[in-house]
Order: sequence, then C-alpha cells, then structure tokens
Amino acid sequence: MPHAAMRATDSRRGRALIRPRLHVRTLLATPIDGASLAALRAGFGLVIMLESLSLHLPRPTKNLIELRLAGPGVHWHFPYQGFEWIRAWHEPWMSLHCLLLGIAGACLVVGLMSRTAALVVFLTWTYLWLIDASNYNNHYYLISLLALLMCFMPVGRVASLDALWRRRPTVEAAGTIPFWPVFLLRGQMALVYFYAGVAKLNAEWLWHAQPMLFVLRGPDVQGRLSRLVSSEFAADVASPRVAFVLSYAGLAFDLSIAFLLLARRTRLAGVVLAVLFHALNHFVLFRDIDWFPLLGVLTTTIFLAPDWPRRAASSLGGMLRWPRAPVAQSSSLGTTAPLGRWATSLIFLWLAIQAVLPWRHVWIAGDVNWTAEGERLSWRMKSTAKAATELRIRLVDPHLITRDAQGRAQLDWSQWRDRPVAYRHVRAPDVDWRLMHEWLVVVEPLHGERIVFNPWALPPGHEISEAAVRERIARHWQRTYGRRPRVELTHTTAEMLEGFDAELAKRGAPMTYRQQVGQARQLAATLQQATDRRERRRLLGLLNQNLAILSLDERFGGLLRSALATLHPLSTQGAAVTPLRFFQVTDRELLRMNSDGSVSVREDRWISAARGPLRIHLDLERMGESGWRILPRALVCEISAGQPPEIWWNAQAELIEFQLAVMKTRPILCHQYASRVAALWQTKYGRRPQVFFTCLVALVPYKAQFLIDPKVDLAAQPLSLLSHNDWIAPLERTLPTHHRDTEIRKRK
Repeated sequence: MPHAAMRATDSRRGRALIRPRLHVRTLLATPIDGASLAALRAGFGLVIMLESLSLHLPRPTKNLIELRLAGPGVHWHFPYQGFEWIRAWHEPWMSLHCLLLGIAGACLVVGLMSRTAALVVFLTWTYLWLIDASNYNNHYYLISLLALLMCFMPVGRVASLDALWRRRPTVEAAGTIPFWPVFLLRGQMALVYFYAGVAKLNAEWLWHAQPMLFVLRGPDVQGRLSRLVSSEFAADVASPRVAFVLSYAGLAFDLSIAFLLLARRTRLAGVVLAVLFHALNHFVLFRDIDWFPLLGVLTTTIFLAPDWPRRAASSLGGMLRWPRAPVAQSSSLGTTAPLGRWATSLIFLWLAIQAVLPWRHVWIAGDVNWTAEGERLSWRMKSTAKAATELRIRLVDPHLITRDAQGRAQLDWSQWRDRPVAYRHVRAPDVDWRLMHEWLVVVEPLHGERIVFNPWALPPGHEISEAAVRERIARHWQRTYGRRPRVELTHTTAEMLEGFDAELAKRGAPMTYRQQVGQARQLAATLQQATDRRERRRLLGLLNQNLAILSLDERFGGLLRSALATLHPLSTQGAAVTPLRFFQVTDRELLRMNSDGSVSVREDRWISAARGPLRIHLDLERMGESGWRILPRALVCEISAGQPPEIWWNAQAELIEFQLAVMKTRPILCHQYASRVAALWQTKYGRRPQVFFTCLVALVPYKAQFLIDPKVDLAAQPLSLLSHNDWIAPLERTLPTHHRDTEIRKRK
C-alpha cells in the first residue's frame, strides 16, 4: 500500500476515534436552562442553614456545639490520619464558626457571591467532621462533596443576586448554563444511591432483614408509632414480615432509583418514590440523619428537566392568576464551543474516583461490616447495626506490682501517682451486707461518694434500734474526728422521689418537670414490685436514664442530686431493699465538691481501722454511663478477694457518650485511643504500659463476640489503613439461641 494511502487511512481512523470524544465534549458544553441548578443551589443553602440552626439549638439544655464539639465535657477528639493538625476551636469561636456556616448557606439561598459561599460551606462544614473521626457520617461527606462541586459550577447565573448585579450579554443573559454541571451532579447522586444498594447485598440484610428488624423493634420507632397508632399496631409493625418487606423495598429503591430518574417515562414515579423513601426515613425510622432526607429530596430534582422550576412557576402562576413566567425554548438557548479537554477529563476523573473508592474494601481481608476497614467514603448507609457491651480497658504496668510477705501480688501505692483509692467491686443484686464492714464509702451515679453506716455488720447481741445506732455513730465520730456528724436514715427510690416531688410543689416547679418526676415515680414503684432479674435490670436502666435527665435541669437538678444521697446504698446499681435501714453520715469536713457537681470523700482525712488506701464500694458492672463519668481516668480495682488488684482506664471520664458508643464498634478508633492511653501513661510514669481492650460486640443478628482480641496489647500493635489488621477478631456468624429456636419453629 502506498505511503499516501496509509496516511489517509490512519487519518480516517484518528478522526473516527476523536469524533466520539468531540461529541461528548460538545454534549457537556450544550447550553441548557440553569433554573434547575439554581433551585438546587437554593435548596442546598436552605439545608446548610437548617444544619447550622440545629447545631445552635439546645438538646435539651445544651446544643450540639457544647455536647460534641467544644463544650466543657469534650476533652479529646479522634483525629483522622494525616489530619492530626486540625484542632477544635474554643468557645465562642466554635459557635461563630457554625454561625458563619449558616450565613454562607443563606448566601447560597439568595445567590450572593455563590461560588465563594459554596467554598465557605465546604471549608466550614468539612472542618466540623474532620475534627473528630467518630463524627464521620456519609451524609456529612455528601454535603462536603456537593459544596466542593458547586465551587466550580455557575450556580449563581440564574435566579440570584449575582445575576442581578452582573448583567451578562447574549446567551448567559438568557439564563443558560452548560450541561456539564447537571451531568456531574446526576452522576454523583446516581453513584451514591447505587452503592448504598450494593452495600445492602449482604447476608444480614437479605436473609435476616437486619438491621431493619432491629430498628423497628427499637424504642425510637415504637415510641413514634405509639403516638400515631395503637400500641398493638405498633408492635405488629415490628414483625419479621414487615422488616423483610421494608428491607427488600429499600434495596430495590437504592439500586433502581437513579435509572428511574434518568428515564423520562419513569421520572415522575422515581420522584414520588424518593419523596416517600426519605419521608419514611425521617418521620418513622431514623432520628440521627438530621436534614439528609430533605437534601435527598432536593437533589432528586436535578434529574428533572433543566427548566422545571420555570414550568412549575408558570403553572402555579396560571393557577393563582399571576403573570406567567417565560419558559425557555430549546431554540433560544444558543450554541457553544465544545468543552475543553482538561475540563472533560477532570469531570470523568471525578466520577471514576467516586466509582472506585467504594470498592477498596474488597482488597482488604475480612467482612467490612464487622471490621469497618474501608468503610468510609463508600456510601454504606444504614446497612448494618452493631450493639456493644460495656468497654473495659485494662492496663498492665509490672513496675507498680509488688509482693507481700506471703507472696501475694499487690499494688505499690508509693509509686501510684493518681488518687490513692481502691475501688472494690460488689455485685449489687447479690450483696450480703452482713459480710461488709460497718463503715462503708459507696459511689452512687449522679451524686458521687457518700459515707454509710451498715447496721447489718454489727456483731450479734448489739442493739439495732434507731436510737442505739445513732448513739453508736455519734460516739465513734466524736472519738475519731472530734465532732458530731449529721445522721439520716436512708430511703427507697420511691420514697426519695415522693419527698422530692413534695419539695418541688413547695417551690412552684413547672408542671412539665413534675410530670417527668411522676414518670420516674411510676418506674420506681414498678421496679420495687418486679421479681424477674432481667426485668428489674431493664426497669433500673430506664429509671436511671430518667434520673439523669432530671438532674440536668438548671433549677432543680442540684436538689435531685442531693436527694440521691439519701438512697439505700447501691440501690441505683440494683441492690435490693432490705428491712433494716442504713444510716447516711454527712460530715462536711470529710467531703469535697468536684467541678462536675459530684461529691468525693477526702481520702487524706479519712481514718479507718483497716490498713491501706481508702476503699470505695461500687458495682463496676452496673454503674452506667453517668456513674463512670464521676470516676477518675485511672483507677485501681479490686475485683474479687484473693485476686491481685487491676488497673483500669476509665474512658467515660474523657470521652463523651457518642464518642464512646462509636469507638466500641470501630477497631481503628479503639487503636487510636489505646495509643493515646499508652502515651498519657508514659508521660506520667515514664514507661508505656500494656493496654488490653475487652468488649463484646454484636453484629445484628449474630451473637455478641470480641471485636478486638482481649489478649492483645492493642497499643503495641501496628495499624494499617490499606490492609487487614490481624488484631481484629474474625466474625463468627453464630445466631443466639432464642433466634435459632425461632428459625426452627418457622421451618416446622
């Protein structure tokens, strides 16, 4: 073949390859009506304003800024790897930061400096969830992506103050934009929905209808439904049949919604389904997704015809006899040159990255739903549920352990640099007061430490009348401390709440607060009559939650905490009421008021016949979150007689409840915290301890098991973000016994 013919053939082949690329670039640059992008910009700005407002509103006494970001109870944040340099503002700067976020959202609504406002939203919003890795949420990540994309889009060209102040000639004056912003936003949202469906293709979702069944049976959903329908109907909704229907409906929605919205014939049906889907999530199923359902509905509109806002305004104007808004015709949109090669490449590179990122967990061994490795940035939204027991962090420092004359291991208190107190574990429901000392220091959640005289410990033959015991207490105190204390009989929880309610009536407390106290009184009465141990523990948990909420009241919370000091010892931890009353001993010279409002016994002034440090009795298994928060970070625990003491690290004293709940189910966060604990210990003692995490985690519906190997020194283990970490225990898909029995009955 001659060289000229060969060159001509190559030229034709080259043009054939270039032609599709040129067609794509021309398509992306095609002018379309910018009304739909303007509507999305305004709706997105509205969501940002609502998010900013939600951060500032109290819940119920403190707002989210104080509770999670920069309040006095927030002591530490989980940093992202590579972003350790990001630190939270102190107040009032954090509140001003969130206010700036809301102002930027308002600018997007009206289209004032739209791209700059989008950049401010991206920076301020992304900063909020980069502060703490436990705050990560796929919805927050989506908002950051949308804000970043809007920084490069002509979002202020239509229906904005920018358009009014900057009159543009010819095509732009007609309110047009190139097609690529709509194309990119459609592609982004299609990937979000599709991968949310892919994440649900697992055994838990398909074969067990989990976590949907777990959600339907939860107190949040049942409480919402009970306010709308009968309790019987609400219980019927929590059936496996309904859970399976909702599970497969949600799966079908996520996998198909993008295709329904892209096809013109099914677009209206897709919009209706999207509205129903997000409304069900917001009003019934989930309360922790903030304003994402509204954002989901608003982003759905980008799939509609680009001029849908003009047509809607025109139709609405006709119904209300308003002047009709002009509808842009395709012939008036003009033409434009093809989009540049680099711009086209960047658009498809963005979509390619978004399409590849959710698959990275495939190259990491283990089940991502269990290990959470590769979980972020992958749109795994509400696809699993985990439940965890109490977390125990045990430290081993051989330099603090010595041997006594009998060879028994004991703590070297001369080397201990924290509060010289030993916390003795007592199983509250099974406590035998006859085996305890007559003088006890106990810890009660919400109140703190108190001194109690135990009449059950008196030797046989001693008079146990109230007058005789009071005289015995007075003589002992006068002989030991040279003064007389205040002595009061202890009360049951029901009696304490009755007296507290009477005091509230005298002080003119609001009726709403007294109604909450009434609910607590009903729980206390029911608890006192309950005999089943499991039911008693459930009621006790509900009662303690109510008391914790009541104690937050600014006017009467302190009064309640003082009243809690009159309870029978360990009654908030499950100890049964005894026929013989205890005696509450109060000596202000021995008590110290802490900054968190709790009370401590001054160990330096406590005089006891027993040798060693001050021993404080409590039930380590039933203290609850409110109880652990008043204990020190590092504490010496005496678990059982004859066993050496253990050093425990109290994460509840440093982490807020939300951080702790997330950390227990995220191995990487556990590793971060173990490294922090070891570093803090090294700073104080000059050496790194061994750090062991013990916590049972259940991937619903499977049996609870160790997520992290409890025999592994977690602080000494390497951390990999790109491969599997061997210190994460493998998942065993074992169903609980009651679940297996149910499955057998169903097969029969």
